[in-house]
Amino acid sequence: MRAGAYDDQPWPSEAALAARFERASMTIRRALGVLRGGGLLTTAWGKGWKVLPRNKA
Repeated sequence: MRAGAYDDQPWPSEAALAARFERASMTIRRALGVLRGGGLLTTAWGKGWKVLPRNKA
């Protein structure tokens, strides 16, 4: 993410990540919250998660 490989790209849904990694949706939600708190992801109502460009992180 920090290298810019995912800049401005949508991130999979919480449900998709939970299924892929076989984890509870609450665990995924908390992990995404940590990434958002670190300035790596953002979310918008109805738009889902998105990786922030490097210059904004």
